[in-house]
Amino acid sequence: MDWPDTVLAEYNAEGAECPILMIRRGQYKYVHSALDGPQLFNIAQDPEERVNLANVPEHASRVETFQEEVKVRWDVDALKAAVLASQRRRFLVLEALRQGRPTSWDYTASDVGARLVLPERYARLPIKPVPLAKPRGL
Repeated sequence: MDWPDTVLAEYNAEGAECPILMIRRGQYKYVHSALDGPQLFNIAQDPEERVNLANVPEHASRVETFQEEVKVRWDVDALKAAVLASQRRRFLVLEALRQGRPTSWDYTASDVGARLVLPERYARLPIKPVPLAKPRGL
């Protein structure tokens, strides 16, 4: 089976001031960030991504191709607007949740674990001991 050699990723979590987009194709990884500028790495030769090749003249056409692909695949301005709108909604919900007595959303599985280990403890009918079968031939 032919597997595509392209991986796409986007990072928009808190702490990212703008969308961070990535295209990995073959031995090259291209990262688009409006704040950081283009980044291109040859991950076969530089697996720790220490040498940015984006400004190396020999890679100019490769960078341009990746930049055009970013424009085709993503609407960066719309993506940023959607992230900011989502953050505004979540801050609104956060403020609402801070009103009154806070309730933890954490789930504690200790009771469930007890039910899994000792299901008879939660049975509706009395538990009858089940005699163990004797092995044949003894």
